[in-house]
Amino acid sequence: MRVKNRFMVICLLLSLLATLACSVFSALNPIPTSIPATNTPEPTPVPPGITGTLEPWTEDTPIAGRHLALCEFSGAEGNCNCTLMQSSITTDDQGSFEVQDVPSGKYMVMYDSGLSDFDEAMERWGGTELRLCDPNWLDEYFGVYAQGWAKIHVPKDMKLDPGTEMAYAQFSLGLGDSPFIIAHALGGTFSGTLELITVDVKEGEPNEITVPIVYYGEK
Repeated sequence: MRVKNRFMVICLLLSLLATLACSVFSALNPIPTSIPATNTPEPTPVPPGITGTLEPWTEDTPIAGRHLALCEFSGAEGNCNCTLMQSSITTDDQGSFEVQDVPSGKYMVMYDSGLSDFDEAMERWGGTELRLCDPNWLDEYFGVYAQGWAKIHVPKDMKLDPGTEMAYAQFSLGLGDSPFIIAHALGGTFSGTLELITVDVKEGEPNEITVPIVYYGEK
């Protein structure tokens, strides 16, 4: 009986030692665990920017602190309607400007005429489609053709005789008494050539433009 009890004690001790040995082995040799792979997100491409400078038509035309806005062409190719962006651009003392995060698209450029408040007009028209090809719409909202005559403004320091004034007026592209002028370049006074200042923004491609300007307000 005493031998049997001693045998049972020995078996119990061996079992405890085996359990302890397994615990120590597991602690010293942990089972490697797999770490789930993390997908590093690709950086979001930064939309390209637009840089530009103003080119005054006369020596006295101010270039510092001028206001501009982009107007995105809408509809089919050749449609001159555009949607005015809600934010404006202001030039530095040298007439240079920069705008970032411009969505891809084709834009025309509009700048301040000096005839009324540009910021107020941006609050009114920002995000709106301007129907620049529709004379009736222009007349209703901007008075461009008030009383059957096109409203024109000639810079005070521009010396034009009556003959050349009509030719200039035909291509001035100011929207009535509003603060908006559609940026454009001219050929000779009577050449009949006109080119809108546009910028075609494409992903990853920077853009640089030159904007000829006039000013109708008080200097």
